[in-house]
Amino acid sequence: MKQNVPGYFGFGSAIEGLKDEGRLPDLRGLYRRSYFFRTLADNAMQSLSKTSFQLTSYLADDPEYGDFWKLIRDEADRTRAGLLLLSEQEQLLDSEPMTRESIRMREEIVTPVLVIQQYALNALADASLRVADESRTSLERMIIKSLATAVNASRNAV
Repeated sequence: MKQNVPGYFGFGSAIEGLKDEGRLPDLRGLYRRSYFFRTLADNAMQSLSKTSFQLTSYLADDPEYGDFWKLIRDEADRTRAGLLLLSEQEQLLDSEPMTRESIRMREEIVTPVLVIQQYALNALADASLRVADESRTSLERMIIKSLATAVNASRNAV
């Protein structure tokens, strides 16, 4: 939920590996010259800009999913640092201020919906709550309605 994993996962490790091999200047040159590579990196920046580990931070201590959550968060951190190093920007999407602001505004709108979605998912998953049928139906509707909002707000478009 709000991790956008396919949009960036592995990018940071790749940049870090090439940097460790002394190839950062080559990679920066590729970023400047190749529209394809720059678009790939910029799309990863957009995905990271829409990622919220704060919403799912409770998973860090989860016995079943904690290690997996930390793996994803660590790669997001690595990718953020690598993309800033690669693009020589101070913050993600520094060279695209309108895109950055558009994402910020959409995230401000969608975050409360995601909190509601998370509440509904957790309420349904918590076996100790024993949700009544009509409450279950309401929670399921909340989840379905929130999905459309989240998907539309998370598109890589301005």
